[in-house]
Amino acid sequence: MRLNNRGFAVSTILYGILSLTIIILMLIFGMMKSSKDLNQELVSNIEEDVNECVTSEVELESCYFNGGVCDPSEYYSCIGKETKLTTLADVVQIGDYVNYDAGIWTSTVATPTSASPFTFGGYTAGSSRNNSSSCLQGTNYNGWRVLSVEDDVVKLIHAGIPECMYVNFSNTAPNRVNNYLNIITGSSSGDIDTTLPSTPKDWSIYVNTDYATNAYLVNKIELNAWYNQAYHNSSDISYATVTSDLIHIRTNYLISDLYNYTSYYVYNDNNNYSVISMAGNGIFGIRPVVVLKSGIRTSGSITNTNGNKEWILIK
Repeated sequence: MRLNNRGFAVSTILYGILSLTIIILMLIFGMMKSSKDLNQELVSNIEEDVNECVTSEVELESCYFNGGVCDPSEYYSCIGKETKLTTLADVVQIGDYVNYDAGIWTSTVATPTSASPFTFGGYTAGSSRNNSSSCLQGTNYNGWRVLSVEDDVVKLIHAGIPECMYVNFSNTAPNRVNNYLNIITGSSSGDIDTTLPSTPKDWSIYVNTDYATNAYLVNKIELNAWYNQAYHNSSDISYATVTSDLIHIRTNYLISDLYNYTSYYVYNDNNNYSVISMAGNGIFGIRPVVVLKSGIRTSGSITNTNGNKEWILIK
């Protein structure tokens, strides 16, 4: 009876140890399974985050290069790769193209004639202000190019002529010079010919407020600086060639300055300045300048459809 009690006690202990071992093993296996599930979930989450990161990066860069409204705060930085944003003024050169967009014409205005002096036109509703008008033969340059870089401010000039103006002066009506000044520059001194237009030109139609602050007609000082930089910098022939191409667009266009109160400046298709008598008349292209925001940035450059370098602006 004592042995049986002892045997029973030993058996109970052994069974207890075995049961405890089984329970411990089950706990270990359970923990291992939970750990495996957690690891799988962790790996899955990491994979999802990386995919989201890479997708977001691609979408952001695509947004930049397509000129969209891009919010860098939505960019997920991953694997140490970041989109580099550079100040445009630090990288552009005179003559480079920039993907600036001045919008589209909202109405159709015929090319002005002698019957409509001191007016502008030569475009159709829905056409791009970035493109040249067909109001004059000889130029088909489209887009915007770098006119100057001063500190961190870049100025762009239309690569062609987006519209034309008909000028009609007369020696018998000297007040018309003030009409011209008021239209082009927004200010004049003296009387105007009240029978003809004199309302200042709204240059703001070329201002895309995402990128630019103001616009105006190119002036002689800027063109002189442009020209002199090209032709007096013999150490950089390619620069001279590019700049020459910027000025000589094979058509006649107005410059905002007056030569004096009896004549005005035009850049003509013979590659030089002309001084036109106020008694003369005719149709001329205009080349607006837009001033970009200070410190505006770029995500880099692409080769545009014409094979030229074109910088992409960031809003």
